[in-house]
Amino acid sequence: MPATSTSSLVEKTFATVAGLRHGRAVHRHGLVCAGDATIEAEQLPLASGPTVVRISKGLGTPAGLPDLVGVALRLPTGDTDAVGEPRHWDLLLSGPVRRIGVVDVPTPTATWNDLEVSTISPFAWNGEHWTVSARLLAPHVLGGLDLASLADALQAGGGLSLEARQTDHRTPLGFVDLTRVGVDPDVAFDPVDTMPSGVEQVPAWLGSLRRNAYRGSRRGRPAPPTSRSA
Repeated sequence: MPATSTSSLVEKTFATVAGLRHGRAVHRHGLVCAGDATIEAEQLPLASGPTVVRISKGLGTPAGLPDLVGVALRLPTGDTDAVGEPRHWDLLLSGPVRRIGVVDVPTPTATWNDLEVSTISPFAWNGEHWTVSARLLAPHVLGGLDLASLADALQAGGGLSLEARQTDHRTPLGFVDLTRVGVDPDVAFDPVDTMPSGVEQVPAWLGSLRRNAYRGSRRGRPAPPTSRSA
């Protein structure tokens, strides 16, 4: 199948699913937190500063039932755009990831405790291929994989430890301290196009498919209601 036909099919499929679900095609329900990132390594174009984190269940299973986990991170890059606004990098991590054969595959989990997630596909920067992983640090969470239970636990303090990986080599990147739990639920992350200059998705065709999936999911969501004056 030609690449353009595949991309179109992916976009239409995600638009249809988003329409049927009246929201995001996947990762529909999430817990959005604000915090501060402390970046201690220089391997990647990241900087310390304010960050936003969205923790979600991929398929949206009810209550505390097992599911895939998604963690979207909006991290500062230390650069500004043409009008002086800070640039950021949207990263989407999923997991827990388990090695099946020679491939890393996200698999369902039944608990938030000791959870590690990772960018599934690598990206290229300065001639090297990298992935980023994060470990959720929070007080012990009861109630299975329930977002409300996670929110209650994070109120007592929590965060994410970050690592950069090259094959089997790990480099500690820093830490995200979650200071406010349960903020604006409508943050729109774009991990395909919102990245620093010089960073590329690997392989390129996968980035193209992901771009069409996000575009379709956004297109299929119902428009927010508009208020009308009396």
